[in-house]
Amino acid sequence: MDIAAESLDWHDALDSYSYPVDLQKFSGRGRFQGWFDLNLERGDRSETIQFETRFRECAASHLEPWYEVVFWKMYSQGMARNSKTAEAIGRIGGKQTSAGELWERCNEYVQSETKRSFTQFKDLLIKGDSIAVAFTFVAFSCPSRFPMIDKRIARYVAFEAPALGFPIDKTLKRYRASGDGVLKLNDWDFVEAWVSWCRDRAGRLSAHKKQDWRARDVEMAVFHAWGEHKGKPRFKGPRNRLIDKFAEGQEARSSLGSQI
Repeated sequence: MDIAAESLDWHDALDSYSYPVDLQKFSGRGRFQGWFDLNLERGDRSETIQFETRFRECAASHLEPWYEVVFWKMYSQGMARNSKTAEAIGRIGGKQTSAGELWERCNEYVQSETKRSFTQFKDLLIKGDSIAVAFTFVAFSCPSRFPMIDKRIARYVAFEAPALGFPIDKTLKRYRASGDGVLKLNDWDFVEAWVSWCRDRAGRLSAHKKQDWRARDVEMAVFHAWGEHKGKPRFKGPRNRLIDKFAEGQEARSSLGSQI
């Protein structure tokens, strides 16, 4: 039986964000002394921001933080997190790519925002057309302007686009029928729409004066709103529908005032 989504305020969703990751569980950590030593036990916004900051501080001069982020991103994928991280390490080593080159190429995309510059960066890290892992580095490099993106996000948007004010023609409708399949380069129109929408939403939410929202924060809230499905009754869409209580309250007061 399908379960209806419950309403959840954006601020509450961000406060509830949690993605716990123990980097010490990487099977190859013995090769990288002084790295893979963090345990993001809560995995909340605060801990995640600290991890993002560590990456930015070290990424231009060390390869290890790039490896850590791959493992972090793949952590929920069971034992595949080890093989995917090892695969990225092997690709970077095989191409003899330096940390400085990775950082430079990543920032070329951050500055230009072109599909071509992203592809050039992605190819240093990942074989094939999958984009989620490479885009994680973009979000970590500049979280104020860039969200992460993956099929969990694409699923949520596919179901909630009308309520979110997301452009309907840019949604990936295949995710309403199935959650299978990774995001690829040929989904670039959706990527651009998602980035633009997250920035706009961050601006709207920041205007409430409760806190400054980053594009990455918007994505964190959406990540939480999708909810955990494992072991839960089957349903077609997200577990939570994001609402803006502050904006709704303003509209209600404005409407009431116009009637007086």
